[in-house]
Amino acid sequence: MATALDTNGNVLVAGYFAGSVTFGNTTLTSAGSNDLFVAKWVPGAGTGTGSWAWAQRGGGTSDDQGLGIAVSGTSVYVTGYITNTTANDAGVVFGSTAVAGATSTSSADLVLACYTDNTTGATLSWTQV
Repeated sequence: MATALDTNGNVLVAGYFAGSVTFGNTTLTSAGSNDLFVAKWVPGAGTGTGSWAWAQRGGGTSDDQGLGIAVSGTSVYVTGYITNTTANDAGVVFGSTAVAGATSTSSADLVLACYTDNTTGATLSWTQV
């Protein structure tokens, strides 16, 4: 798992999960083995409380993991890897965007995804495999 802070002190987290995971009111469900996630935690100003602002998943039917995260302005960059059961299959999905994923079925491919943080949600800007 990896973490980063934005300029407002919010915590952005990237990692992976299997099955389902819940961030506040958002439940993510994996498509197969492990899927990657990126989520934003907004701390309560000095109250010891806070809330999840948003969460997104990416992955397909094989093992997909988020391993790094960085923030620049409203851009949230997630690094990790994706694998697929069929070479060049578009079965890896980030949000509603299918990614022409892993180039082979025997190894993982590096993935870089960029999300735009719009405070209460995030949209996928682009991916590079």
